[in-house]
Amino acid sequence: MRQYGFRDKMSTSMAIFELTESITSAMDNKESTLGVFIDLKKAFDTIDHSILLKKLTYYGIRGLANQWLSSYLTDRSQYVTFNNKISDSKQISYGVPQGSILGPSLFILYINDMCNVSDVLKCILFADDTNLFYTGRNLDEMCVIISTELDKLNKWFKVNKLSLNLKKTNYMLFSNTREKGDLRIAIENKNIERVESTKFLGIYIDSKLNWKEHIAHVKRKVAISLSVLHKVKYIVNTPALYSLYCTIILPHLMYCCEIWGNNYQETIKPLHILQKRAIRILGGAKNLFREHTSPIFFKFNLLNIYDIIIYQSMSFMYKVNSQLLPDNLQCFFKLNNAVHMYNTKQSSHFAIKFCRTTHRSFSLSIQGPRYWNSLSIDLKICPSLQNFKISFKKSLVSKYIEE
Repeated sequence: MRQYGFRDKMSTSMAIFELTESITSAMDNKESTLGVFIDLKKAFDTIDHSILLKKLTYYGIRGLANQWLSSYLTDRSQYVTFNNKISDSKQISYGVPQGSILGPSLFILYINDMCNVSDVLKCILFADDTNLFYTGRNLDEMCVIISTELDKLNKWFKVNKLSLNLKKTNYMLFSNTREKGDLRIAIENKNIERVESTKFLGIYIDSKLNWKEHIAHVKRKVAISLSVLHKVKYIVNTPALYSLYCTIILPHLMYCCEIWGNNYQETIKPLHILQKRAIRILGGAKNLFREHTSPIFFKFNLLNIYDIIIYQSMSFMYKVNSQLLPDNLQCFFKLNNAVHMYNTKQSSHFAIKFCRTTHRSFSLSIQGPRYWNSLSIDLKICPSLQNFKISFKKSLVSKYIEE
């Protein structure tokens, strides 16, 4: 099951990690990857109750449990109220109750067998976000194969009464090689649009995987938030400014930065410049452009963007080291003792894989083990992820007082 949405210990960063690892690995092997990003029309609202109950029976939810769920789904009605006026009540024949605990679980059970439609396409799902990928060397053959498989998938959508939005469905080519000729991917002989970048689970992914568009997006968000911070600094106290920083700036810097943040230092530098201005506002600095920021980071127990990337990456590596990731992600990492059986001082370290391209060298499966292997044993054996985060952040922040 390649569903990352509404599942315990799953996240968007894991879905993006699987995607980028597969693509960069293909690039390193001189292969290309075609990614199709599918948009479904109102997927949660078009779930057919009778089909859902049959699927639940197939998954083992039978008898009284199935009857209870049938009662839960049927005979529901809805109405609209506006300006103290109430519309007529109408019965709901489709869809799962949104905002409920059961709704998301029922939805992912409904679309769970989508990945079984094709034996050749790699499927990554996050709730109703459906993304398909195929890797190869011959682009013409790849386009034919993907178009054939998409026709199969479209039949599955129709049988399950889900609607494909062709206007918002697009594809992207990830490759280091120069393409020859025009590419054409179609669903029922209708071409889908090719794009150079698209929004994927909250981040902008581009065909070259250099993350420049996403970093520019984060820069715009932080700049807007910085202006808000600057305007209110005279009317709110320091604790309120700290809360604002953690609410409107820090999330943009942290979200999935373990994926896009392992990059050239110069590429990240614009974010660092903006972050330092925000920190100077927080610390009450007179000069927003030149005053030294390390003491302010230390005072508020905050990390700069470069250390945030390391912190997020090592938190991910702790999960790897503790076998907390699903098997399909855990397989991207190997301990040295999995390579050889000799009992050496390095046997608890992760093996560093050989890589040929820059894209691959920046991937988390390469950068993560490099930094993890340099950590102290005390950090590696922390009893829980929360303890690790506290101890590791403390070690990063302590460097600022020395600068």
